Amino acid sequence: MNSILLLAQDLESPASATLKGDRARAVQLRHSLKPGVRTKAALLNGLRGHVTVIEASPDKISLQLELNQPPPPRRSIDLIVAVPRPQTVKKVISLSTIAGIRSLTFVRSEHTEKSYLSSKSLREEEIFRQVELGLEQAFDSVPPEIVIFDSFWSFKKERLESSIPGRAGFLAHAGERSSGLQVFTAALKGCASAALAIGPESGWSLKEHEVFIEHGFHKISLGERIFRVEQAAAVLLGQLLLALPRQASESSN
Repeated sequence: MNSILLLAQDLESPASATLKGDRARAVQLRHSLKPGVRTKAALLNGLRGHVTVIEASPDKISLQLELNQPPPPRRSIDLIVAVPRPQTVKKVISLSTIAGIRSLTFVRSEHTEKSYLSSKSLREEEIFRQVELGLEQAFDSVPPEIVIFDSFWSFKKERLESSIPGRAGFLAHAGERSSGLQVFTAALKGCASAALAIGPESGWSLKEHEVFIEHGFHKISLGERIFRVEQAAAVLLGQLLLALPRQASESSN
């Protein structure tokens, strides 16, 4: 990992932190810290910078802190994903965290397997584990907002109908002729933010598809081939990050 993510519970003072027990063991497993080592670190939802290792044992890590950099700005992107397989959930959370987007919403669509909603991957502790790994990879401190809806219609009422003014919406739909980058570039002119909706591999249901279109979403495609959810998310998010104006970033403060 490229950095250490510190939690508020780790702080002894503004200039020092101590990790103990399971927390120390987990961090040591990822970073193999030794006394005298200086490495990048960030405080969850706070500043970034460097830490110097004062003590490192299997059960205790003591750090001297030099945290004086703000986190990188968020990209004003909201990713909407029909709840996929448990292992794919982890990959999508990781991708969203590393990409620095504003929010990730998981939605149970008509074509979502019912068992997926009860998987361990959607439990709070497992979500945080993927977020922690993503923030350490990206040397970031602010995770995306992550929301889970067990019904498409509750998502429509609570999330979709309160769309952010000036936001462009995009609906991934297999078989469309227009490529993502072409549609992104044209639709994002004058827009400050974007939403990207990716359904299950079998696609959104007809009713769900119609709802997105009614709310102004533009259909985009990667062609006739059917991608895995995490693959479609990575490719389309990459294109969207390139197409979205740089000024459409939010301060993390």
